[in-house]
Amino acid sequence: EVNKFDDQLLTMNHPDAMNALLAGREVSAHFASPPYLFLESKEKGIKKILSGKEAFGGEFTFIVGVSTEEFYQQQSKNYKVFLEALTEALNFINQQPQAADILADNYNLTAAEMKEYLNWPGMEFTSKIKGLEEFLAFMTAEGYLKENNYQRSELIFTEELVTEKKETVLEGAEQDGK
Repeated sequence: EVNKFDDQLLTMNHPDAMNALLAGREVSAHFASPPYLFLESKEKGIKKILSGKEAFGGEFTFIVGVSTEEFYQQQSKNYKVFLEALTEALNFINQQPQAADILADNYNLTAAEMKEYLNWPGMEFTSKIKGLEEFLAFMTAEGYLKENNYQRSELIFTEELVTEKKETVLEGAEQDGK
């Protein structure tokens, strides 16, 4: 039953939810996303009870860029520039061990912390969208969608970016003895 726990759930932004969880008063669990997941997992007394993969029944894409069909059609040059920049960023983060050093300063983290976060189990930097069909089936079964007759091509303008597959940050970290 999809609404079973509605009266026990709070909607909070991640920083507030993490602070409330760590305070130990009003919040006893937090469905966290990075970097809050990383920070909370290091705290004494905090244990993972359910992964996103377990909750969603398989692998899924956490962040997806979206646009209207009108933007896709009328701003095709801008759409293409965005895809090119995204492809370049994905290639860089997957191929360059120094990505952690570069990103660390922007997030006020040490290079070691950033490398740990980039290589966290389950982290994958890709343009491939995973779990869409399962999510649509769930939304239909629970009545959030009237019917699930969508074709994947109707929902995704660009199925997968062409990215180079070379050594990933994770593979580089394993070679460094991590």
